[in-house]
Amino acid sequence: MTRCITHRATFTAVGLILLLLPVSLHAGTVLRAGEAVAVTTEQTVAGDFYAAGGEIDLSGTVAGDALAAAGAIRHHGTTTADLHLAGGSIALHGVVGDDARLAGVRYV
Repeated sequence: MTRCITHRATFTAVGLILLLLPVSLHAGTVLRAGEAVAVTTEQTVAGDFYAAGGEIDLSGTVAGDALAAAGAIRHHGTTTADLHLAGGSIALHGVVGDDARLAGVRYV
């Protein structure tokens, strides 16, 4: 039953991302999707970052808002604006410049 709830929350979050993207995309926006999505420690996203996938690792810098939906999300980097995470497992150990909104089953 827990797995069903986790998948439902992930699919709901991905649906919300897809609904909001046409309204919020601009030149600096980065969109990534896949089984494993990462912003490494050497990378900087110069704008907003949207991601959906099985596992997401945000270890680099996002110079804007970050919105991610996945089964497992790790945030060890820096987000200069708002951070929105929805997933089964969320590890938040990085720096957030503004608001952090989390929806998950397990928080590490």
